[in-house]
Amino acid sequence: GRLVQVRDVTIRMADGSVPAAGTRFKDDTSYRLVGADAAADAPYVIMRVADAEGCEGMPSLDGAAIPSGVVHVTGVISQFANRETGKGGYQLMPRIPADLAPAGK
Repeated sequence: GRLVQVRDVTIRMADGSVPAAGTRFKDDTSYRLVGADAAADAPYVIMRVADAEGCEGMPSLDGAAIPSGVVHVTGVISQFANRETGKGGYQLMPRIPADLAPAGK
């Protein structure tokens, strides 16, 4: 995978809904990253929250509050779709809570 940053996005639930205030990330769960001013049916990037196995000392997003504002998300791009097709199925996987930064910083 490659380390990339997606800028000026909001985080939505996997179904595209806006998370309720106080909603927290869950391990092994996907979310949508959408442009800050995007409509509900706009194109999106899949963000996957997954604890790194064997890295118990690393901070985790699991249980962290989902930011309600516009953020920049840094993470590793991975492909989870069937490799035979070679198309699609990409997701952005942030490594630590600091990989989610408020926009403007």
